[in-house]
Amino acid sequence: MKRIKVLIFLIIIFIENIAHSQTFYKGGDLSFVTELEGCGVQWKENNTVKDIFDIFKDNGANIIRFRIWHTPANGESGYSSTELLISRAKAKGLKVMLDFFYSDTWADAGKQKCPAAWLAVVNNNAVLADSLYNYTKKTLQTLKDKGLMPEFVQVGNETNGGMCLPGDGTVLFPVDWTKQKLLFNAGIKAVRDVDATIKIITHVSDPNNAEWYTGQLNSNGVTGYDIIGVSFYPIWHTSKTLNDFGTIITNIKNTYHKEIMVVETGLPWTNLWDDNTTNVMNGSPAGYGTSPSPAIQAQWLIDLSNKMVATGGLGIVYWEPDWVASNVANCPSDFGGSTWENVALFGFDNNLMANGGIKFCQLATGVSPITPKIEKFSLTVFPNQTSTKLNVQFNAKSVSKTTIEIFDEQGKLIKTFSVESVVGPNKFLLDIGDLKTNTGLYILHVNSNELSGNQSFILNK
Repeated sequence: MKRIKVLIFLIIIFIENIAHSQTFYKGGDLSFVTELEGCGVQWKENNTVKDIFDIFKDNGANIIRFRIWHTPANGESGYSSTELLISRAKAKGLKVMLDFFYSDTWADAGKQKCPAAWLAVVNNNAVLADSLYNYTKKTLQTLKDKGLMPEFVQVGNETNGGMCLPGDGTVLFPVDWTKQKLLFNAGIKAVRDVDATIKIITHVSDPNNAEWYTGQLNSNGVTGYDIIGVSFYPIWHTSKTLNDFGTIITNIKNTYHKEIMVVETGLPWTNLWDDNTTNVMNGSPAGYGTSPSPAIQAQWLIDLSNKMVATGGLGIVYWEPDWVASNVANCPSDFGGSTWENVALFGFDNNLMANGGIKFCQLATGVSPITPKIEKFSLTVFPNQTSTKLNVQFNAKSVSKTTIEIFDEQGKLIKTFSVESVVGPNKFLLDIGDLKTNTGLYILHVNSNELSGNQSFILNK
């Protein structure tokens, strides 16, 4: 019996070490940096001016994302400015994600305007696909020749309805998959032809669309990519909770064998403003109070990180955490100011908020991600082999709805329990009779507004 217990312990350590070996990526999209710096913006940490790439690297970030436009009107987010940003990130030892918009301007789930250079062939699917292939390959080959190859490449940005559309680019449904299959596969092939080791991302807006989108790619013959990138803004994307998102990750991994990464997210730390440009986002996520704060911004990102690591998600990129108010006219030029200063990870003094969202970059990762918020968390599997109950105990500081989930060792969600925790000690006996004949290792995940943690356990027949 003693030897069996030792074996079980070694198995748990072995499996957890495997899980810890997958890198969890944490960082931000810093595409506005050069334009803001040109307006005199400086960022600070502890009231000291500091290079923004150093700020993120020193706080645990390991990846930075940049957008690239074909021929932007002012040159920002074009090839030259993007190459400079990539070189700065690489110099700090940071991984790079390059996001091809396949447009001269903003492209998103509602608008995908074809670059002006390709408008003449926008309805000639074969020629348009060839143009997209050549542009993607040339861009990446140039970067590779300069030692600036990105580790991740997005083929399109928020392409729920496809990319490179005619006219003003308004997205219409149903998607023309005869065209979009050619475009997606041309971009994917271009990346592979330059460097087969690059991780390729296709990008969908809103977790609610993620499974549908992945299924559409699969059924219409889009192949060769690695990761589904998701935009998840909890103020805008309200139909799915963090628990729902964990299930979505599990389903996509199990059904389509694709990794999942949040390539855009953001939420306010205040409803106030620091310039005369109207803010586009206010409020707090459901279940996180009614008034935003740096602590709430940090907590939601910590909870998202926990959920992603527990379900095998690959990482999180915060969108434009640098976009403070410059208080310079027409900076950045597309907006005339900042619509995002209340969502950035810096206060109105341009100082990094130590108690704000940057905390998600500071966190360790693995099967038991992040320093748990739980003061005491214990799990007991009854020794009686005929028992069908799991004993879960923890202390709580407040009354809260708590979700308890059980995952198998492949990360598949097996069971979910919803309980109401009380102030002080909590003890729940969970019925796992339907698992009793399934010998193996399981991971139990506890999560609420206050609690978050994981623990492994073994079931024997």
